[in-house]
Amino acid sequence: MTTTYPVINPNIEQKKYFTSLHIWEVPLEARIGFLKYFYASAGPMIHLQQNSNSHVDKQNGLGFNISVGTKIPLSQSIAVSVSPHYKMYSLIPFQSGNHYDRIQTVGVQIGISYSFGKH
Repeated sequence: MTTTYPVINPNIEQKKYFTSLHIWEVPLEARIGFLKYFYASAGPMIHLQQNSNSHVDKQNGLGFNISVGTKIPLSQSIAVSVSPHYKMYSLIPFQSGNHYDRIQTVGVQIGISYSFGKH
């Protein structure tokens, strides 16, 4: 994660910090399929930050996540999925503060699934 402080004085160099966050997420999503191989999903998530970070507020709380993706079958049992997503953490934080930090992420999830049983 890169934390960049806002520009207050253009004559002073803008500060940047590089750190790692370890966050556990429990999503609750609704998924809607369309055009045979595509889907959209969205919903809230509970998240808990495992490690400490001195540059941003602790990211424990309720957040939101939204994605659009595709799941393509390669055989009767195996499928590949690709899903770009957007997440906002601490939409409702477990701690309170006047100007609470809310981390936002954009990423791509890639997966392979295998189905057991009859098809």
